[in-house]
Amino acid sequence: NGVNRVPIRLDSVTIRKCLVERTQWDGIQLSNARNGCKIFNNVVKDYGLLNKSSQQAGIILGSNTNADVYGNKVSRGTGNGIELFGYGIINCYNNVLDSCGWDGTANGQQSLYASDYVTNTESNPRQTVNIYGNSIIKPKTSGAIFVAGYANNSLPSLVENNKICIASPPANWQSVYIKVYTTGSTVRNNVILCETNIVLP
Repeated sequence: NGVNRVPIRLDSVTIRKCLVERTQWDGIQLSNARNGCKIFNNVVKDYGLLNKSSQQAGIILGSNTNADVYGNKVSRGTGNGIELFGYGIINCYNNVLDSCGWDGTANGQQSLYASDYVTNTESNPRQTVNIYGNSIIKPKTSGAIFVAGYANNSLPSLVENNKICIASPPANWQSVYIKVYTTGSTVRNNVILCETNIVLP
């Protein structure tokens, strides 16, 4: 009948200590969860096996959601390892992403991807992503970290102290693997480092 139906709002949701493996589509997704949510200490591996566009991420923080995403291990998937689409301040830290975005194309997809969707049914603060302390192993050239800001609904982002493991990094590896398009953002202290003490799923 042309009437928009708004789904039930969630609030203060915690997703933790889950093991999700061999999924055809996405691994974990939280959307329409309003305030103070957390996605942490989960393991997602062998995700997006159908290699189906838009249904192949490891962990999705969906739109109309505010949460911190931390301490997760995401490995061996065809789509983005972690996607951040929420509003307000989003902290994404201490995650390990290994071999994410391997979709069979030359450039692949991003290990960690953020964009600032607008939810017209709500009035939300603009998105601010703080991405720090993550370890990203064998990313594709589409990007280890990609902060898009396509909707012009972002405040400056912070991308710092992330460790990226690439077998033979080019001299311009930072511009290839770290792409931040939100105006006024800070990108600093990201390094090439292959750690031997990371325990992968």
